[in-house]
Formats: sequence, C-alpha cells, structure tokens
Amino acid sequence: MCGILGVCQQNEKINIQILKSAGEQQKHRGPDSNGFWMSDCKKVGLYHNRLAIIDTSANGSQPFINKENNLALVFNGEIYNYVELRNELKELGHNFYTNSDTEVLLIAYVEWGKDFVNRLIGMFAFAIYNTRDKTVFLARDRAGEKPLFYMKSKERLIFASELKAIFPYIKEPKVNIYSLNEFLENGFVSNSNCIIDGLNKLPAGNAMSYNLKKGEFSVYKYWEVDDFSNKKLFNDISSCVNKLEELLDKSIERQLRSDVPIGVLLSGGLDSSIITAIASKKISKLNTFTIGFPKHKKLDESSYAQEISKAFNTNHTQLNASPEDFIIYLPRLARTFDEPIIDGSMFPTFLVSELVSNHCKVVLGGDGGDELFAGYHHYSRILFLDKYFKYIPKFIRKIPLKLFSKFLSVNRSIFRYLNIFSIDYKLETPKVAVYFNYKNRFSLIGSKALKLEGNTNNYLLIDNNIDLLKRLTIQDFKNYLPEDILVKVDRSSMANSLEVRAPMLDKDIIEYAFNQVPSKFKANTKDRKILLRKLGQKILPKNYDYQRKQGFDIPLNDWLKSGIVRNYFWDILTSKDSTFNHQIIKSMFDEIDSGVNNGERLFGLLIFELWRKEYGIKV
Repeated sequence: MCGILGVCQQNEKINIQILKSAGEQQKHRGPDSNGFWMSDCKKVGLYHNRLAIIDTSANGSQPFINKENNLALVFNGEIYNYVELRNELKELGHNFYTNSDTEVLLIAYVEWGKDFVNRLIGMFAFAIYNTRDKTVFLARDRAGEKPLFYMKSKERLIFASELKAIFPYIKEPKVNIYSLNEFLENGFVSNSNCIIDGLNKLPAGNAMSYNLKKGEFSVYKYWEVDDFSNKKLFNDISSCVNKLEELLDKSIERQLRSDVPIGVLLSGGLDSSIITAIASKKISKLNTFTIGFPKHKKLDESSYAQEISKAFNTNHTQLNASPEDFIIYLPRLARTFDEPIIDGSMFPTFLVSELVSNHCKVVLGGDGGDELFAGYHHYSRILFLDKYFKYIPKFIRKIPLKLFSKFLSVNRSIFRYLNIFSIDYKLETPKVAVYFNYKNRFSLIGSKALKLEGNTNNYLLIDNNIDLLKRLTIQDFKNYLPEDILVKVDRSSMANSLEVRAPMLDKDIIEYAFNQVPSKFKANTKDRKILLRKLGQKILPKNYDYQRKQGFDIPLNDWLKSGIVRNYFWDILTSKDSTFNHQIIKSMFDEIDSGVNNGERLFGLLIFELWRKEYGIKV
C-alpha cells in the first residue's frame, strides 16, 4: 500500500525539487521509504511512497525498473493472486529476483500486454512507463478501492494517489461548479469528475494510456460488473450459501497473505462478524478492533463486537469516542479528505484506523457486503413501493410530493420517500440519498446552483432491462461504494499508514453476487441481506442478532443540538468568508431543534469549508 505520483511532459524537463516536494505530500501513505525515477530525457518522473507489506526488503522498493531497463512501474495496492500469477509466469520461462507482487505486476505486463489487468485480483492503481515507445499505461481496480487522480493536456499528464500531490502543479486551484453541485446533491463527486476544475479521476474498472510522442490520450473500461450475465443463476439457496462460503474462504485466505501483522475491523455487524469467523480459523488469536460511544447507549453497539470476539477467541481492542475528540479531529479530516465527501462516519473510521495502526499494518474490513448482497434498508422499502403501488399512474403518485412541498421543509426525511414514490421504476432507478436538491442549492449558493436532473440525477446510467433490486445494488456499487465508502476507508487508513483490505470485494465474489445470485436470495419487501444472513446462521453464534444494521456511526444530530460541536459548526459556517448563505445555515440549525435530521448536511457543509480554507481553494 503506497502513494504514487507521476509527471509526463512532451517538452519541458522535470523539476526534480517540485516532484520530490509533491511526492512528500503523500508520505503518510508510505512512510517506510520513498524513491523517484527520471527518464533519460528528463521529461518523465515517477515518485513513490512505500508502505512495505509483501517482501519488506529493499527488493520491493519503487519505482520498480525491469532488468531490460525499458519499463518503470509505480504501484499502489495489493495483488492478492500474485503467488498464482508468479507460478504461471515461471512456467512460461520468466525469472524473478524478488518476492514482491510488484515484480509480478511488471512481468505480467511484459507477458500479456495491457490485457494482463484482467488477470489481476486485488486492489490497485498503477502506472507503467515504456521508455521505448514513450507511452504510459495506468489502471485502477474494479471496485475503486485505490484512488487515482490526474490532470492532462496534449503536452502533459500528471497523476497521483491524492489531490494534495497534484496541487503543487496548479497555480490557483478552483472548485469545479458542476462538481460542487454534485457534491451538495449526492454527497460526493462521481465517476471521472473531480471537485477541482481541470482535474479528473480514473473511474473504477478503467484503464488509460498516454502517448507522449503524439499527445494522444485514451480512457477505456476493461471490466464491467454486469458483463457476465451469461452465467447460470443458482436455484437453491443452500447451494448458494455454500458457494459464497467457498469464495469468501478463498478470498480471505489470499488476503491474509502478509509479511507484517494483520487483524480485522470488527464493528459487530454481519459482514465483519462473518469475516472474523472465517479468518479466526486461519490465524490463532486474531487481532480485532472496534470503536464505541459509551455516552450514547442507543448508538453504542460495541458490546456486539465483544460478543463476536469472545465467540472466536480474538485479541480484541476497543477505542471510545466523544464530542470533544470530534472537534479536535475535524481540521485533520478536512486535510485528509482532499476531495470532500458528506459522511460523518469518516470520524470513527479515522479513529479506528489510528487505533489499529498502533498494533498492526494490515486489517480486513467488511466493505462491499451491503452493495453486493442488498444490506441497506432502502432496498426493502423500494421493493415494497414497487410491489404495491406500481400500477398507480406516475402523475397521481407525484401529487403527495407537490402537496407536502408547500408547507413542509424539503429537509425532512418524508421527502426522500415521496421522491422515490413519485417515479416510474420501469424507466428510472430511484436514488435515495439527496442531501441538497436544486431548490436547496439555489438557497445555499445562489446563481452557482445548477440543475442536475437531466443526467439521471448525475448517476452512472443503469440498464433498465434488469430487475429493480439488481439495478439498485449496481447503482450503489458503481456510485456510493467507490465515491463514499471506499474513499472514507482509503483516506482514513492511509492517513494513519494502515492498509485495509476488503475480502467481499474479491473479483470472483463481485461477479458471483451480481450474475449468479438471484435477487430473491438478497432482499424482498420484508427482509434484506438474506444470503449473508443464511451464511451467518451457519457459522456465527446461535444467539447472534440479525436485525441490526451496524457500522462505525456517530450521534451527529445529538451533538449538534447544543454544546461545543454546535458552537464550532456555527462559527465556521457563519464566518464572513463562508461560501454558504448564513440565513439558510441558521434555518438548518433551527430545524435540528425541531427534530429534523440535518446533522449530515451540516457536516458536509462544514467539511467543505474547512477543506477549502486548508488548501486555499477558490469558489
């Protein structure tokens, strides 16, 4: 796990001092060592910050150059099937000089060309520069676990793991207004868009190439989640459970490969409990970690994590959090998330990452289970609406929304479901989380507000020919997972020099979940995560509570009702140079006092303001 940076220029020579200075902005991603490489023409420079996990010797250091001295690689992530790939490449006549997955990656490229990326199982973002034809090839993993930002023109390409490493190359970074609107509506900036004007993200499951000679640039998709629909669906749920257990066992086995200490993030929820159950059979006295909120008993479910720890005899560590901690960490969170997201759970995720980093370098987490196996509450609710109201004409279903909007605040949760109720599920895929609609945004930022509805709520388009639940889960897999969940985990963990692995996001499990598991085995109008619960009943303690939806959450709305958190938010959001309308901010606080859940919305605005000031970003 590492930080990568590359500068490729047609005309100008690389400024070594700027390259090194920019690379050091990502030192937290790889504090064990750093290195840089420069092409003979001095127009291509690569920088790497290393967190040593596999082959911790100097042999695995990067940038990694092949023996022929014509290929240079910088790589962030882990290739979990590197042992199998190395054995295959040895049979084809290749020799290896290290035990690292980095060398396997480069030799696989030599043997199979750009198509080798389809053979990789892991989380990754990498760049390979070919000195002979002066091209750079970059790729990002299928789920989007590892980030890759870039800035391009015909004469230059700059790429990095985090925006902060590209900022030294921008004279005056400005907010992209379209992306600001998307951030305010969705809570994140999706697909190839970026919050900074002129920059982009390489989308998950995509690769790109840049030819320095010709200035030609192309981005293409090498993998798509629903390209495997020719596979047979399972008809028997018991066989389905057994197959999932087999795939998870194999995934966890691969992801436990490490030359440094390893553990599990254990929230006590179903996903992390299943991972703990399987991993504990492979490692004696497994390390597990969780976070608790002892002053908020309704939200503090750390006791469930303790029960799982006891059942599987793990070495368990718990960290407790309070509002006072929250205030202290907010500026650090704003710097860590250099493309802000609206998700207050970044705080406990950051805290637990900090805790774990004192004990081990690698942990397994439960990310992906909700998107692959329909764990979110809204899946059942939408299926219920579709089942009982789909024959009501759309124009009639829109009436309640119009009536309520006249006398109730649009921030009330009822509007979320009135919006869902008002669409035609055959033609549209409903989106649940809308933080600020166009009316809200116009009140907040005035003429900068843009209408995004013309692009299917700015989400990636989903094929309406597949069933509703599959559309909903694919939509979250393509949007919410890579742009929120995995961003939160990557930035929080890497800020603390910790590697978090996600066994649920193994390539084989993703393809199995979306193309072989029938939707009826995932969720219905009354139940969710049916298949994973069946697996849990097979391997978890008999008294396990399956009715909970557990994660690392915080009581944000409660903290904002009074006290130091409210005062801190108020001071920042109503400061003279605030981006947002003060009157609207005041009304949002008033709504909290009257019972409206505005905590996440205010948190998003606060993080944006702290981020903007931290990096000197202009709106």
